[in-house]
Amino acid sequence: FFLFCVQQKMEVVFDLGVVKNKEGRDVHSRSPTDGSNFFLLLKSAQEGKTYFWRRLSSFGVDPVLFIGYALELLSRPDKSDTVKTQTLQLLAEHCDFLFEREEDACGRVSDIFALLDKTSLNMILKSQFFVCVTTLMICTEYHIHSPLRFQEFIEKHLLTTISEEDDPSTVLLRTSACECLIQLEEAYPCLFSHKLGHFKELAANQRTVASQAYVYLVSVTFHNTIHVLCETQQKSSIERIEEQQQQQQ
Repeated sequence: FFLFCVQQKMEVVFDLGVVKNKEGRDVHSRSPTDGSNFFLLLKSAQEGKTYFWRRLSSFGVDPVLFIGYALELLSRPDKSDTVKTQTLQLLAEHCDFLFEREEDACGRVSDIFALLDKTSLNMILKSQFFVCVTTLMICTEYHIHSPLRFQEFIEKHLLTTISEEDDPSTVLLRTSACECLIQLEEAYPCLFSHKLGHFKELAANQRTVASQAYVYLVSVTFHNTIHVLCETQQKSSIERIEEQQQQQQ
């Protein structure tokens, strides 16, 4: 196990450091997603936005260009799942900083979203894709600019995943999908109020540890639905009272 961990750690540090030149020989690139450069980026990202920006600046790369590097990395089949997972985590954790200067932020999010269909993903990596895409969609207000793609992601990936059979082998993926739906419901209250009955039925049929995520999804959706209904009813009552007062005058 120790040797495996060392191998994974070394892979993060050195896996990205080699690219091919026109003659097919290995050469080292100055890309911030290469080799030890990438390891330094991960370390600085953990220390905060300021350190992350300084590290990017030391490579002469702005956030917009870095997103391009990250997309290229995520689409390459020769890169390890470990590195891709950490890249997705970095994009999600620093989305406000990375995407604030991107004119086509939603287009970039669409590019990342498209990789869900174009590449073969194991369960851990696919879960991280779910989390990253959800976070980026909220950060860039993707539902306003690309409502159809936003709905496609929810229905094709998140809702389809949580509706799968209660299989212990898919607990991680289904839990991640639930957490993404919760994140969306908290960002946009009552987004899934019409799905409350479906969520409740799914939660009742869970027998694995994923049941906690399903129950919480039901709870958040139910709370938001009741809250909005109460506000609507209260507003209607106030309007009726004001109308009656005007008639009396």
